[in-house]
Amino acid sequence: MQFASGMLRAMSPVAGVIIAVAGAAGISPMAVVRRTWIPMLVGMVTTLIANAVFFG
Repeated sequence: MQFASGMLRAMSPVAGVIIAVAGAAGISPMAVVRRTWIPMLVGMVTTLIANAVFFG
């Protein structure tokens, strides 16, 4: 559950790190989220599969 929350937090446009990165880059937080949602979902699925293989 901790891995899931850590990975999916990067998809939230109100997360502090997303706001900071968007501000430093001069773009909107939604633009950052649009660029990161596919890798975050792939990482989440990979984590779930690895969890099932190793602990399932």
